[in-house]
Amino acid sequence: MVTAQIGSVTVRDFLDILILVLADLRLTRLVTTDDLGYWLLREPLERWADFYPDEGEEPSGLKSKIVSGLACPFCVGFWVGLSLLATLFLAGGPGHCSLLWEYAAGAFALNYLAGHIAARLDGRAE
Repeated sequence: MVTAQIGSVTVRDFLDILILVLADLRLTRLVTTDDLGYWLLREPLERWADFYPDEGEEPSGLKSKIVSGLACPFCVGFWVGLSLLATLFLAGGPGHCSLLWEYAAGAFALNYLAGHIAARLDGRAE
């Protein structure tokens, strides 16, 4: 177990926050950019909100306005981050959270890093 400390922040506290940030980046990108997020989340919600009115009309109504926010990385990132912070708190907080939280959030963090590194190595950086 890592016990090094910088002031009142342990290395484990710092690593948990780093994992949280990377997981937030990955989940935000999943919703706002990736095809999988579009197919599983945005497309069904756009149909639910009747997002595509007759040709030439702008989407209107509260449901359409809420769904349009799913394309905004700032909007989605805030709500995903808030949710991740809540789960971290419920799991014990930074430095004290359960291994289940670390592995689940860590999987998204690792996926984010691996995806970006692989894209750059393959010359497909977005």
